[in-house]
Amino acid sequence: MALFDIFQGFFMPQFKGSWKRLYMEKFLQSYIENTFPSNIHMIEFKELLEMLKPYILSLTIEQLLISDVEECRDEDVIHIDMKFILSSLSNLRDFSIACGVKNCDIEFSKNLYELTENDCTSIGIGLQWTIRLQNYKMHRCYLNPIKLHSLLTNWELLSCLQVVDFMSCGLDDECISILSEFLIKLPSLEQLSLVNNKIGPNGAVSLASSLGYYRSLKVLNLRLNFILDDGGIAIFKAISKHSCVEKLILEGCELGIRTIDSLCDLIVVNSHILEIDLSVNHLHDKKTDRIAQAVCKNDTLQRLDLRMNDISPTQMKSISEKLTENRRSKNKFYFEF
Repeated sequence: MALFDIFQGFFMPQFKGSWKRLYMEKFLQSYIENTFPSNIHMIEFKELLEMLKPYILSLTIEQLLISDVEECRDEDVIHIDMKFILSSLSNLRDFSIACGVKNCDIEFSKNLYELTENDCTSIGIGLQWTIRLQNYKMHRCYLNPIKLHSLLTNWELLSCLQVVDFMSCGLDDECISILSEFLIKLPSLEQLSLVNNKIGPNGAVSLASSLGYYRSLKVLNLRLNFILDDGGIAIFKAISKHSCVEKLILEGCELGIRTIDSLCDLIVVNSHILEIDLSVNHLHDKKTDRIAQAVCKNDTLQRLDLRMNDISPTQMKSISEKLTENRRSKNKFYFEF
């Protein structure tokens, strides 16, 4: 079978057209995901990493195995040593890890789907050798404040880090307070995604209070967090003063009518915001005429998603017409389909 047939499901431009890089990265991913820690010979593994090092720019891990599911208690879980791996990959640009086991069958155990404190400490220490890292993604890894603090130990060294993504990691308000302090240390941060966590109003307020320090932040995604009105108001007020943010996603955040005044102030004052997603919230119609009025005063906003809110078709039409006009003025070759 030709090499193209084996890897035909992969998007080659992602690998800069290099089949060698594609093979090396997928080989290392498969090795990490399907090898039990007790079966790894560290000297041979070190030699393998040295051989792969020049070609590994991206590392994605979708499962971490433990040696004995039945006998291993939560505090005794041992995964592969991430510090050992990261310290050997100084060229790494993208790092993505998700907890879980793809084929656990009837041997399901809670400890299969979370990182231990030792894992977090190992990753945190290992990041000091990946100073060129640009994208950091952690999905489905339950984190408490202690684990999160261990993960963020060497973030001040990651001056190139542009994307931070903690999706479905169970981050609560205390975690967000810790994370906000460390994010300030990232001068190149452009995208922050905290989708589907446990962020409440207090966590949103903590994050909002530090937004002014994120000078390069362009995308903020808080989708599926119950930040409620108080959290939404804090975020809107912060972004009104923070001109760098271009895209804001607050889908399914339980925002109510009290947030509308702050939203309108944001739309009127901030000329840099291009997209706002407020779908699946509780913005009621009786006061949303202010949103249409605010949009009419903004010539740069291109998209405002208000689906699944109690807003009349008349108001939606008025808002849509103004946004279409903004998009056309932005690009004279724009066509509406």
